[in-house]
Amino acid sequence: MNRRNTAQRKRAIPEPNGDDRIGRRAMIIAATIRVLSREGIRGATMRAIAREMGLTTGIISHYFKDKDELMHEALQTCFDPTILALEQAAAAADPWEAFSTLFLIQVPLYVTSRFRGRMWIGLLIQIEDEPSLWNTYKSQYAWCRKRVEQLIKNCQKGGHIRADIDTTVETARLLALIDGLMMEAIGEPKRLTKSFVTKVLSAHIKTIRPALTEGRDRR
Repeated sequence: MNRRNTAQRKRAIPEPNGDDRIGRRAMIIAATIRVLSREGIRGATMRAIAREMGLTTGIISHYFKDKDELMHEALQTCFDPTILALEQAAAAADPWEAFSTLFLIQVPLYVTSRFRGRMWIGLLIQIEDEPSLWNTYKSQYAWCRKRVEQLIKNCQKGGHIRADIDTTVETARLLALIDGLMMEAIGEPKRLTKSFVTKVLSAHIKTIRPALTEGRDRR
């Protein structure tokens, strides 16, 4: 492609208003996440992101003042599905149903998404070199961890999880298991299928359930 064609492809975008601007920011964030999944933080330069979209870096800068702002928005977007799922679980009338739906239906789908796994590796492998971004990650992960522990406590109060379970320790065990499964799924996607991940999580969850008692329905 010659320079003239490249210039035509990297054309200026008219100044958007309202929803158009929001939509274009979302498109840039999506492109950023794709680049992160392939190249990591160091490789996710403004030039690389612009090239992913067929735009100039000037147009990217029109929507985000610098790479730092764009990386923070991308990181928040990566957390958004998890935050939404946890908020929905917290609002559910039946905590055990919410717990089961989250960890036996939603999480297996999340874990077996190779794109998500590569995305998180792309972020985490170099994120400590970006103190501001690292602090944002820790803050968001801490929020998620707190909500998972609260959900476990609610299930415990309802008699669905053993009373002797340390909820802080169980939260760490469960999240470590999920993170580990996601990493395995990247390298062995044929083995780490959705059904297999569900079986692994189900086996773990059985270890924290109360013993069956006569006449009691252990849902």
